[in-house]
Parts: sequence; structure tokens; C-alpha cells
Amino acid sequence: MDAEFRVNNYAAIEPAGGASTCNDPDEFFGQAEGYPDATKPLLMVGAGTHASYTSATKGMVADATTFTRLLTCPAVHEDGLTRTIYTLSTDYPGAVKIQRTFRFNAGLGVVANTGLRAYIPRFISIFHYVLVPNKENKVVRYDANSCISSPCAITDWNGKWFAEDDGDKEGPIVIREPPSSTPAFIAIQSGGLSSANFTSIVLEQPSTGWSGIVTETEYICFYNYFTWGQGIGLSSYCLPPKKSAATP
Repeated sequence: MDAEFRVNNYAAIEPAGGASTCNDPDEFFGQAEGYPDATKPLLMVGAGTHASYTSATKGMVADATTFTRLLTCPAVHEDGLTRTIYTLSTDYPGAVKIQRTFRFNAGLGVVANTGLRAYIPRFISIFHYVLVPNKENKVVRYDANSCISSPCAITDWNGKWFAEDDGDKEGPIVIREPPSSTPAFIAIQSGGLSSANFTSIVLEQPSTGWSGIVTETEYICFYNYFTWGQGIGLSSYCLPPKKSAATP
């Protein structure tokens, strides 16, 4: 999906960075890779990954889907196939819904990495503060600039959302769609080849290893000082899903 996210008239997404692998940059928005070592399995969406793309327009809403393929460049060994669906959300106004489904290779099992970064957003470094609601729903602020050489794992998280802030209450929010059967935590990290804040949600590796199909759904939207609300940091542009008439 071709789109440009802007906050206060500057582009919020960090351009891709790094050397070239199979004519692709080593770092870009939306990768999926192992945690904490991105150079080892799991590799699901990265440099050299081949994919097909389809799109459909419904009125003013454009949906897009990408499918990775086993046909990759010789330097890349993927650990499964991935389908990613992008939709302009009706549940969270102003948000992009990202649904990513992983189909792991048979026999993959337990790998050295303890988790999978399911969808890595890369935002410009001005958004270096990371706001994380803990299990008591208290928002804790971290500085991604303190997590450059290695990621900082935040396990005291309520599992709902995190935000990247510039210090003036504006930036992107990532919301995880409930309920999810896959345990997860937040990995805070900045820098890298793209000089970005690439904090992301990490899916924990099951005790029996990776197998079958796993789906992760997240929403991304933006807030500023005037739209900050809900008492827990969610923007009015990115409200919780609408309840149906049958829901009390």
C-alpha cells in the first residue's frame, strides 16, 4: 500500500537503510524477523524476500495484500510463508489495519531466537520516547535511545498498545487486536542501519517451537497534543473497536 504518514507536516516513516541484499535494503518498514538476533531464524519478511501484491478499491477505501513466495534470492532462506493484509480500518477511525499470517515451514520447531518480531514499524528518530501501559494500566515512558546496541524487553505490558512520542504528545500508536492466543511483549530499540525507532511487538516462541499458522493483527494511527485522550494515551483518532448493538 503506497501511503505517506505525516505528523506536523514532516514524514513520520524512516526511509529504508543499510546495504543491498538481492537489490533490497537490509532494513525497511514492515519487516518480520527473529528476536533478539535478526541475522538468525526466524526470517519471514526481509531483504531478498519475493512477494506478490494485489489491491482492491471499495469506494474510497483501498485494501492491499502481499504474499511472500518460496522463490527467493540465493542469499535468503525463509522459514515460512507470509500473507499481509492492509486495510483502512473502520473499527479504529484513522488507522491502518495490518493483519499478518505466518505459515511456518514443516519441521522448523524450536529455534535459537526466543521470539518473532511480527511487524516492525520504523519511524523517524524524533519519536524516541516509547509509552507502554503496564499490567496495572499505568503508562510508563522509556527512551529508545537507551536501547541502541541491543533491544530492551518490556514484559510488564498490558498487551494492548504502545506509542512512540516526540516528548510533546504526538507520534504513532500501535494497537494489538484482542484477543490473541500468542503471548507477546514489547522490544524497544532504535538506531540500526536506518537510524530509526523500530520498537515492535514480539511474539513469544511456543515451548514446542514454531509450527502451523499464526496470525497477528495490529493497527497503526497517529495522535497529537489536541487529540490525546481516553486517559490512557489513546488518540481520539484511534478509539477502541465500536461495540455492536448487542454488546452491553
